[in-house]
Order: sequence, then structure tokens, then C-alpha cells
Amino acid sequence: FAARLPPSPAHRLVAAAAGERLRHRRATMRPILLKGHERALTKVMYNKDGDLLFSASKDNKPTVWYADTGVRLGTFNGHQGTVWDLDVTHDSSRLLTASADATVRLWDVRTGRELANYTHRGPVRAVAWAEGGEYFATAAEPFGRYPGQVAVYYCPAGAEEYDLLPIEGRMFEIPPEVRAAQLVWLNNNKELLIAYDDGSLHILDAEFGEELQCFKYHTAKVMDLQFSVDKTMIITASYDTSAKLIDATTFEVLQTYQTDRPVNAAVVSPIREHVVIGGGQDAMSVT
Repeated sequence: FAARLPPSPAHRLVAAAAGERLRHRRATMRPILLKGHERALTKVMYNKDGDLLFSASKDNKPTVWYADTGVRLGTFNGHQGTVWDLDVTHDSSRLLTASADATVRLWDVRTGRELANYTHRGPVRAVAWAEGGEYFATAAEPFGRYPGQVAVYYCPAGAEEYDLLPIEGRMFEIPPEVRAAQLVWLNNNKELLIAYDDGSLHILDAEFGEELQCFKYHTAKVMDLQFSVDKTMIITASYDTSAKLIDATTFEVLQTYQTDRPVNAAVVSPIREHVVIGGGQDAMSVT
């Protein structure tokens, strides 16, 4: 049993002031339309401070925007195919982009200059910085006789030259019957969580590639995979019309959010006990 204590006069004054600020904010809030991409979006993410917004799309031009105004700060030009994924360091200094042109590119966020080009054997679907920003991982699709693979790279800040090859011994083949769709780092960079297009989640040892655990919570491709801000929970979004909130330690499903259409994105609010999910059918699927 729990109950709220009756508010004191001081508390009532604070609550009234807070309510007035909220009403003013709601009255002055307006949606910001970001115009710049020419084709469908594939990824949108904030930097850690929340003042920059990064977007990727099928038009091959990753873009950075001022989050509070929607003004386009610049584009990162060089890819020759769809940009499927991107990730920015915690200090917002370096950006990684993963593309269907079989490259991952490293950019200086401030200048827009390309710092390195990491060539892969097939289209690259996912990329993620490790904690600390010295390592990153990629997930590439199979291409021809080459299998899909997950690879780990060493990429220290301030380097004058970058090693464009994966760390020796840290390239792991993906089973031929599936394709990697998303990935994130776990457990102080000791593990990788990879989502496959069959709806399964796999935890790999980040050094040796050994599979440690496997979970099958979805029946179709996992479209998005994100941590809560404190990294205690993970939320997934799937083409099977559901999103799931998962404990990041035990991997127990805490909540399932069922919809009537494919879920393309899901995020846990950093300031409220809310989750936001979004999605819809592809135009080609609508009759």
C-alpha cells in the first residue's frame, strides 16, 4: 500500500509554477521538419549531449543537424550506396557510417572530412563504437562466395594513420542461413549482441567470437536495437509487429508491445518511464 502525502503550501506553489511552465512549453512547441534527404531514412540518432542529430538514408549522404532548430549543419559525402547505419563517439568528434557500397567510413564531425575508409567484402549493415571510442565493430552481409562477417577494428582518437584491417583474429563468420541486422557492445566491451534477420539475438565473446547465449524473442527481422540511457534495459523493434523491453543483465523480457504493423524503431525515454515505437508497412506491401 502506498499513498501520497498531502502537499504543503510551498509544494503547491512549486507544482503550480511547474504546471505553468509545462503549459507554456506545450503552447510554444512545434514540430521541426528536417528537409535534406532525397530518399527514405534508414537511421536517426542523437549524440550524447542531445544537441546534434545524425541521420542516414538511401540517398547515400549522412547528415548532421542542429537538434534544437533543425538547421542542417552539413553532410558527409563519399558513399556510393545506401547508408544503413551510423554511430558517433560520446564526445561527438568522430562519426562512423556503414553502407551498401561495402565500406565503413570514419569522419571528423566538425569538419566533415573523411578520415578513413574501411573496405568490406559485402554490404555493411551495422556499425557500433565500443565504450571509450577506441574500438568499433561492423556487421557485413554475404557477397558472392564470401560469407557474412562481424569484424572488430582498433581506431584510437588522434591517430595520424588508421589501420584499415580488422584486428587479427577478430573476424567472425556469420552463419550462412542468417544475416546480421543490428549490433551493440555489452559488458564493458567484452561481448557483442547481434540481432539477425530471423528475429534471434546472439551474444558473442568480442575477442574470440564464441557464441555465449542465444535468444529467440521475435519471429521476423529485428529492425532496431537500443539501450536505455542507463544501459539497464534494451528495447528491440521487429518486423513481426512487436517491440520488446529486455533486462540487459538477465535478458528476461520485461514487456512486450504488440501492434498491428511492422515496428521499425523503438526507444526508451531518457527522462520518463515511457517507450516510443514507430513503424508501418512498406509501400510495396500495401495492396
